[in-house]
Amino acid sequence: MGSYTKPVLTYHDQAKLLEERGMLFENIEEAASFLKNVSYYRFSGYFFNFYEKGKIDVFSKGVSFERIKNIYLFDEELRILIFALLENIEVTYRARISHIHASKCGPLAYLRRENFEDGMKYDKWFSNFQKLIERGLRNKEGYVAHFVRKYDSVFPIWAALEMSDFTCLSMFYANLTGDLQTKISNNTCGVSRKYLKNWLLVCSVTRNCCAHNASYMVER
Repeated sequence: MGSYTKPVLTYHDQAKLLEERGMLFENIEEAASFLKNVSYYRFSGYFFNFYEKGKIDVFSKGVSFERIKNIYLFDEELRILIFALLENIEVTYRARISHIHASKCGPLAYLRRENFEDGMKYDKWFSNFQKLIERGLRNKEGYVAHFVRKYDSVFPIWAALEMSDFTCLSMFYANLTGDLQTKISNNTCGVSRKYLKNWLLVCSVTRNCCAHNASYMVER
């Protein structure tokens, strides 16, 4: 295993390091203040398109800190907007899927493995669901503690999906029987169930990228 030898730099020294690598600055102290609130490591994910061809840590001629900062700030605003829209989609589909599933199959039918297309995928989803219950108890979610205490951890589907994140919701829909998928897709967006299955997956992945900055954090 290799040893990590890079030293800890002050915010000013971080900015000076970028200057030594060819980056231009309008105000290096303002740049240091920006790095203090964002972190050099996070911000450095935006550098790669601005290096000289074939070189790492050498910026192309004319590249300024302010140019990359503006891209970062635009990206941040876009991410916040997308995240808000995805939250609305997530809440809507939690409500629609739980209601349609409960109306057709009953409030506890989701607990029966045979009601799903793939038993192994159901086991994976249910394992994640159990972890969400544990997390809800740790976070002292009132409704989670209520069902654990009063109903021996048996949640009706509307409560079960309420605690599910977008990934679990997408997994749940993808493993429903075809007739249920079709009923839900027809009553929500009016497209093929295959399209809705793909859309929910893409939305869940995009949501996670927005929440965790996953699109830009690379191994370095």
